[in-house]
Amino acid sequence: MKKSKVANITAIVTIIIVLGISIFSPYNYLKQVHAEEIMQEQGLKDEFKDKSVQSVTYKGDNTYIVKTDTREYVVIQEYYTLMNYKWKIYVLEKTWE
Repeated sequence: MKKSKVANITAIVTIIIVLGISIFSPYNYLKQVHAEEIMQEQGLKDEFKDKSVQSVTYKGDNTYIVKTDTREYVVIQEYYTLMNYKWKIYVLEKTWE
């Protein structure tokens, strides 16, 4: 009886630790799963309304790659206070200098 209780407590603590690391790390797995939903944000919706968005990929640290028919964009969610943010949009250039 005591072994199963210790095993259950250990399993629960391990799950909590793994979820905590996942949520608060620079690469948030939950943002990867729901990456397409950033296109519903008002600022991004207005910016990409005339473009056909093919895919959205989460790259970590609030950074996304948005692929359209013609170009790829880097979209960064930049926080300027604890709860307020703005979207920075850059054209992706695949060059090294």
